[in-house]
Amino acid sequence: MNTFATPEMIEAEGFDAVVVAVGGHCQKPSVPGAEDTKWDVTNIYGHVDEIGHKVVVIGGNSTSAEAACYLAETGHEVVELSRQGRFASDLNPIRMISYMSRKLSSLGVKTKPQCTTLKIEPGKVTYEKNGETFVIECDDVLAAGGMDPNSDAAIAFYGSAPEFYMIGDCTQPDTIQTTNRSAYGAAMNI
Repeated sequence: MNTFATPEMIEAEGFDAVVVAVGGHCQKPSVPGAEDTKWDVTNIYGHVDEIGHKVVVIGGNSTSAEAACYLAETGHEVVELSRQGRFASDLNPIRMISYMSRKLSSLGVKTKPQCTTLKIEPGKVTYEKNGETFVIECDDVLAAGGMDPNSDAAIAFYGSAPEFYMIGDCTQPDTIQTTNRSAYGAAMNI
């Protein structure tokens, strides 16, 4: 616990196999001003007291919707913007998309689908929908532009043990179900 693993450390221990699950990291959306935002879908947890009351979440995938729900559950006023026609569309379409939509609604998250974020400035977000421009005043912005795998960090462990497996988001960011399947596959091979 509380130990940063290195390939040298793993090699020195003489393990038979190494399973690397170093995850991914957030990308900023390609929106002017996004590069200056502090918050994303991974760094808000445990920091709700540092986040302003009125928050705009930019992004419509499941991690953005989950972050919007978390912020609403912790007392924030949340507006979520998405280019897509529905929120959390990367989830199972049979049951999870409707579940997430109901959860967002029940928590009071104001969802704005099919809109394009034009720019982020201190205290406001400008977006366009159906050719009309709108401005939302806010205290903070959570800007989600997807996840990028930490592949290089994972590959650094190649050769540190006779068997090497990469699982989860370090291969390709995806759902928890896919991550569990890759972990199960690695475990079965070992």
